[in-house]
Amino acid sequence: MKRIKILHAIRQADFGGGETHLRYLVDNLNPKKFESVILTFSGGRLLKEFENKGLRTYNLNSRIPFNLSLRKRINSIISNEKIDLIHAHGTKGASNVVFSTKASRIPLIYTVHGWSFHRGINQINYRIRKRIEKYICENSTHVICVSKANCEDAPLTNKNNLKLIYNGIDTEKYSPKNKKKMRTEFGIDDRTFMIGFLVRLTYQKNPITVLRAFQILTEKFHDIKLMIVGEGDLKNEVISFIQKNNLSDRVIILPYRSDIDDLLNVIDCYVLPSIWEGLPYGLLEAMSMGVPSIATNVDGIPEVIDNNINGILVDPMDYNMIAESIERIKTDNNFYSYISKNARHTIVSKFDLKQMINKTEDLYTKVKLNHK
Repeated sequence: MKRIKILHAIRQADFGGGETHLRYLVDNLNPKKFESVILTFSGGRLLKEFENKGLRTYNLNSRIPFNLSLRKRINSIISNEKIDLIHAHGTKGASNVVFSTKASRIPLIYTVHGWSFHRGINQINYRIRKRIEKYICENSTHVICVSKANCEDAPLTNKNNLKLIYNGIDTEKYSPKNKKKMRTEFGIDDRTFMIGFLVRLTYQKNPITVLRAFQILTEKFHDIKLMIVGEGDLKNEVISFIQKNNLSDRVIILPYRSDIDDLLNVIDCYVLPSIWEGLPYGLLEAMSMGVPSIATNVDGIPEVIDNNINGILVDPMDYNMIAESIERIKTDNNFYSYISKNARHTIVSKFDLKQMINKTEDLYTKVKLNHK
């Protein structure tokens, strides 16, 4: 059978959950059955990575959604590449291809990595974004949600075209390892308790709340440090907070790095106080490595964390609760081991990469057969 040619469309090609998802997908689809072409609307590391792997890539720089000036160029890509279906990742990527899919009658699969209408925006923006999401969903052949919570919040009356496919990770790569090797690189001794915050430094990920919790802990313990890894529009605010509160000698700040598994191997506790989420890859990766994790009780996270069984759930802005949770993990060795073992088991049994790839390949095949 002829290979199914897929145009993957995503807003940016840098560090983030949607980009991680796309990398996993493109790298692991059966090359005998599927061929991937990449379309982004801003440059980045991931685009260069795909080019180095020999994939055909296109970058149409655009900061705005529903950019009608790109329509002819996108139509040309679809035609010249003989695309069979389009897979859009995220709202902004989907908004710029939805009109072309209608015009060319090419099937559109839309993966939601968390709805764009969420906590933290005013009611006017909330209603506008919800209408945008509804339009994209109604003009998609299938909508993939990465959590049950996202499925339930879908702005559709008829949800027959919704499909739940949990994010999956490489549980062999992200597996428990000896911490000593990587700790040496950063000059961290075995007695230091390391807290990790490895995400984009944005309002959504709530970095200042992590720092407030950490500040409380530094007043009680001398053997703890915090590792922050990532970039984002709140980076200057994060650095300013650290300097003003004399935390510079207790916090390690690193730019984005690709060796996330090695960095996770350094830490003893992973913290993610997101205000909203889809199903965060960073959390899955940390839990797969047996790192006790603390995350907020929002959206898809409770579908991963069973509170006090394989992790701890907290309220997004409650830095006191986060500090107390970190302290419990630090001081209760039996609880640490219990959480660590159960976290690893959860990811291996429910969020393994093979499950995600198989279900996505089945959907591609189904859509292509039905489109004939």
